[in-house]
Amino acid sequence: MYFKSVIDQDKSSVVICNLQHEIIYMNPAAMKNYEKWGGESLVGQSLLNCHNEESGKKIKQVVDWFAASQEHNIIYTFHNEKQNKDVYMVALRDEGKLIGYYEKHEFRNPETMKMYDFEQEKMYFTQAKNEDKSEILALYRSLAGTEFCAWTEDYPGEIDIEGDLSRDGLFCLKDEKGEIVGVISIDQDENVEKLTCWSEGLQPSAELSRVGVRVLNQNQGIAGKLLQYGMEELRRRGKRSVHMLVCKTNKKAIRCYEKINFNVVGECEMYGEGWWCYEKAL
Repeated sequence: MYFKSVIDQDKSSVVICNLQHEIIYMNPAAMKNYEKWGGESLVGQSLLNCHNEESGKKIKQVVDWFAASQEHNIIYTFHNEKQNKDVYMVALRDEGKLIGYYEKHEFRNPETMKMYDFEQEKMYFTQAKNEDKSEILALYRSLAGTEFCAWTEDYPGEIDIEGDLSRDGLFCLKDEKGEIVGVISIDQDENVEKLTCWSEGLQPSAELSRVGVRVLNQNQGIAGKLLQYGMEELRRRGKRSVHMLVCKTNKKAIRCYEKINFNVVGECEMYGEGWWCYEKAL
């Protein structure tokens, strides 16, 4: 029970196989990471079916090496440059006897979580669903016209919500009651992507936008949490950097982005407003 809980809470993917290469366990992070290949339904299937012939041979070769000696327990197999992580195969033993193996992922990015953040358990970050649309739209509308906010009664609107949902790009921070406290989007605005200020050496990149926090919960560091969660999602998707436009009059947002070390790499005029172009390596 204790050992399973340790693996369940790991933010990196853990996939455990027996000696017949059958997947017998995936932690929640692995289920999410491999969702487009079947996620949880992969349990009970052969890991070899998830790899090409050459990779399958390598896996068998590693297992044979594990079996050759009790001292053979971990081997480095791959570096994923896009996600900045190293991948290992690790032997599983019962009193020295080889019983299986698992794939270990170690990310090399600095931790973005706040130290001793005891408030985090009260809220959870989740991908928005269709049933969240009306509550998200109400949050957007409640922020239009507030101090420093460039939003209007028309933007962001239902079209933006539908577009974000269609590409799995809309996320919410919810409280213990399930009410939406804040929102953030992974955007695909062609006009933003065409700007020449974004660093070529930090591609692939993606834009975070439409960061909004319920008035009741403002000035509590929620926007920072949304950004940190958003950046973690971009890392999971293999992005090397994040960029965003920040309205030059939004002093509150500017302070927030500066705290987490975003860099100003340019400026532009767009949608009737002046914007700073912010960028950060992931």
